[in-house]
Amino acid sequence: MATTTDEGIRLPNADDVETWLPPELWLNVFDLLAPQDLSTVSRLSNKFHILSRCHLHRRIYIDGGKATTMRVLRCMVLLLRTREMLHYVQELHIVGHGRISNWDPFGLRDQIESLPYWGQSLETVNGILTELQIPDLKDWKSAIRIGSPFAWVAALLPLLPNLKLLRLDYMSVHHGGWPGLMLTHLTSGNVASRTFETKFDRLRLIDYGSNVPSGLALSSWGMDHVRDSIKRQFAGLFRPPRVEHLGLWLRYTDGIFDRPKDGCELNFRSLKSMVLAATDAEELIYDILKQTTGLQTLHLGLAYRDPAKPPFQEQDGIEWIRNGLLMHQKGLENLSLVLELDDVIIESSTWRKELDTSLQPFTHGFFRSFRSLKTLEVPIQVLVGRRNINSPDMNRLLPKSLRKLLLRYDVVEDRSLQVADGGDEEEEEEEDEERNDKPWNDDSIFHCTRRFLDSRRWQTPHLEIIAFRVFDVLPFFVDDATGDVVALSERYGILVEREIWWTTGMWTYWDLGHPLSRWLVEV
Repeated sequence: MATTTDEGIRLPNADDVETWLPPELWLNVFDLLAPQDLSTVSRLSNKFHILSRCHLHRRIYIDGGKATTMRVLRCMVLLLRTREMLHYVQELHIVGHGRISNWDPFGLRDQIESLPYWGQSLETVNGILTELQIPDLKDWKSAIRIGSPFAWVAALLPLLPNLKLLRLDYMSVHHGGWPGLMLTHLTSGNVASRTFETKFDRLRLIDYGSNVPSGLALSSWGMDHVRDSIKRQFAGLFRPPRVEHLGLWLRYTDGIFDRPKDGCELNFRSLKSMVLAATDAEELIYDILKQTTGLQTLHLGLAYRDPAKPPFQEQDGIEWIRNGLLMHQKGLENLSLVLELDDVIIESSTWRKELDTSLQPFTHGFFRSFRSLKTLEVPIQVLVGRRNINSPDMNRLLPKSLRKLLLRYDVVEDRSLQVADGGDEEEEEEEDEERNDKPWNDDSIFHCTRRFLDSRRWQTPHLEIIAFRVFDVLPFFVDDATGDVVALSERYGILVEREIWWTTGMWTYWDLGHPLSRWLVEV
């Protein structure tokens, strides 16, 4: 029944208010409320109470760095028990920083089997997998039975038809690749059951493992290799039709360009930002960039972690990358490049002699042709080359539109390069050349930067900030040149950043909604 105020204003009761807007719009209104206010509203009527519960299910967030295996499984069981609420889920975040070392179900069998409603949930998930007729069903059921967290997360995907944002940790790529395999199957056109048929046509953002750490960290954790059986886990990432922001740890390329059986086009043209982390698929990069015509933001992480496969050794390897980037020289606004090499490759004298030639397509004013570029993150060796470190000048290498520049120090070479003793003239010539071929170090990068800063207003009039990213093996390592960095910062207003293992592009990464983990030295 409606009530009337002392001023004679008639106020509708809660039941009347409920009818003013459809449920979907009420959920949007609830987005604007503080938790305490939402709690108050939920008590006004039974319908508002139901809608508030739906609102709480719109976002599922699990901190992969803190949550244990048991906690994740409890969460999965609870969600399956409130299965009708999964229709309202719009965001699924399962992301951590560093290694998720406590997501190992082995040794927890007794605890897992004693979870409330475990048997019932196990039966439900197995029924879903069977109805989907998913390939390798036996492997799936085995992973579900032992309590593999990422397999359980993957089993939720068929129940999330209104998902708009999907962010999964790089560990999901390494430990089974279950979410990627499920997404591949659900978008393949081979789903037997209409109950679970979904094209994920509301998805706007997919991040599948783009927070992968450096190869050094992965190697120390024994994560150098991924099982061959999960190579196709990336095939479904380019299929959801409306994804605008895509990030992935592209370990393998199998099935990337396979079209679904229903004839739907692959989604490349709607992508506005893309993060390709830790990949060496040079020709595939070209094929992808050729089709992503609407890109505004790109992070390209080139990682050569196999000593038997040095960078750019395939015919036209560097040209694939260069030509792919040139297709976006008019529209690209944010660009980040990373060059990660295995120590064995860096220490090879043969590789050092070939690197200058390999990088030439980038070092002769290549980036200046990107007339719309506002932010650029690039290794110093890629921008100005690896040799003649006393002479390079950045003044004519950058576009005038640039507002933010970040210089990376990715390829860290040994400062005390040694050449084996030899007696013939050829070996002596090699030794002389090696001595003159000094690698970059902190001091030389600072000097190169200082020369640029003295005239930067003429070459890049809109430049607002220059950041400097030094890769250190240990995040707590303090270089002797820190004092020089501070002095440079005080004089020119430079932002100095110390990189830790799991940081990716400084500016390109924001489109995926990640708060970067950074060690920032403020001055």
